Amino acid sequence: TLREVTKKSNEAYANADRPKWCCDWPGQVVLCTDCIYWTAEVTEALKNKSIDKYEKKLFDQLGEIVFLVRGEMTKLNRVTVGAMVTIDVHSRDVVSEMVKDKIDNPEDFAWLQQLRYYWQEIGGFTRIDTQKPNTKMECKVSIVNSTLLYGFEYL
Repeated sequence: TLREVTKKSNEAYANADRPKWCCDWPGQVVLCTDCIYWTAEVTEALKNKSIDKYEKKLFDQLGEIVFLVRGEMTKLNRVTVGAMVTIDVHSRDVVSEMVKDKIDNPEDFAWLQQLRYYWQEIGGFTRIDTQKPNTKMECKVSIVNSTLLYGFEYL
């Protein structure tokens, strides 16, 4: 299922060469994993008061992806990486704005107003509709105080 593939992609991302990783997985999964890691990494950088260092990492990552786009790629990989560049540019701009505004708290509205993706394993949260733990892996998508489950539809 897409959930299982996304879980494997999430696991692979942690130790992968990012430019190679984004060409090894289906486009939708790449974009979802990219957003999950961005959310986790920004949250951690805010908690550690190191958002400025994380901004530098985002500039480096974007440079690597732009270099990749300039090379030979399959048509399908080019579409995936093109969409990823768009998301990565926006993500970098969000972080740059937080650096400029000296945001250093994951509870600040400047962060909460962003679309954030959280991977949840089975039993990782209580579903609002059933009041029971989730029975399958899910990606929760939050903005401000609203949270919906990622539908695994094509992006």
